[in-house]
Amino acid sequence: MCYNKTIYERGVKNIQRYMLSAWAPRQAAGARRTRGARVTNNGRSSIKDIAKAAGVSPGVVAMVLAGNTSSTIGYSIATREKVLAVARRLGYQPNRTARWLRQGRHGAIGVVVQTEHVIPVETLEAMLVSARERGLFVVQDRMSAGGGPMFLEEDSVDGLICFTELDRGSLARIRARKMPVVWVNTNVRRGRNVITYNERGAARRAGEHLRERGWGELGVITRRVGHYSTEERIAGVKEVAPTAPILYAPVEPWEREGAREELAATIEQFLREHGRVNGLLVTNALFLPPLYRALRRLGRTPGRDIGVVTFEWQDVGLLVDPSVTAMVLDTSNIGHRAVEMIHTLVTGGCTERCVIEYYLVERESTRVKAR
Repeated sequence: MCYNKTIYERGVKNIQRYMLSAWAPRQAAGARRTRGARVTNNGRSSIKDIAKAAGVSPGVVAMVLAGNTSSTIGYSIATREKVLAVARRLGYQPNRTARWLRQGRHGAIGVVVQTEHVIPVETLEAMLVSARERGLFVVQDRMSAGGGPMFLEEDSVDGLICFTELDRGSLARIRARKMPVVWVNTNVRRGRNVITYNERGAARRAGEHLRERGWGELGVITRRVGHYSTEERIAGVKEVAPTAPILYAPVEPWEREGAREELAATIEQFLREHGRVNGLLVTNALFLPPLYRALRRLGRTPGRDIGVVTFEWQDVGLLVDPSVTAMVLDTSNIGHRAVEMIHTLVTGGCTERCVIEYYLVERESTRVKAR
């Protein structure tokens, strides 16, 4: 099994194209217009055109289109329906840029990542949909050795959704501008503006599942990364199996040429040294290819001689044979919740810390226990 980076990158590019095309202004050239309606030089009818065609003041039109019912400018339901009907007939499209400028805002939220592959495509797509529902743009950039994201330096967004920690310079700019931030799955875990995952609970559930299926001697294969998820997953397994041996992978499988073979040899040695281990929690699904290579050398098959559970990312658990039971997140929900929280903060509201739960998807690697 190989991680198909090409397929993922193609998905990211499709989403990025959607980000650009979804906000392209729709032309009203083909729309029907009443006599006397003026068309601006960008092909759009204006509020004044609608007011003239509907026989009301521009102020009433502005209030109707903004959905404002609390203004001192009153209007009836019949007037509202008439204005909306004329606006549709003229093909009116609001100028978002002008609207946000009048409110002293940019109408855009920035998404900061370490690398583009950190965000599942479903999460990114959900953010785009949720932002569009609120009339917002989404701008994505990543941290680099040269500093923070460009839109933060230019002060061109109203708030940030961060999937990675920021450098000191970026944090100073945020504090100086009092910019709202939502932290998603980072080591920033305190505060009401945080989305975190229940890693410990998920690892505990994975360990319990292995034992329920008869794979009672547990072991852990994990990575050495200074991220809260690694520590929490190990802690969750320890609640089920306090003496479970742990292999900290000396190398990432994508780190350099030959790394996958090096990791396979390390896993093989680990399983030889801990021969009683018959249930494995693999904290990173990208460790599955070297794991399966090591198991083949040992003559062991997942689901027959050893149980395996992983934390899934991009359906990697389906790309090996036998397929791997996995702890899975609703990645679309992450995107929706992130935009909902940052929009609430930008508009002056308050949020609560959000904990996203995993759910277990059982597959071939834990279904059958050899007797």
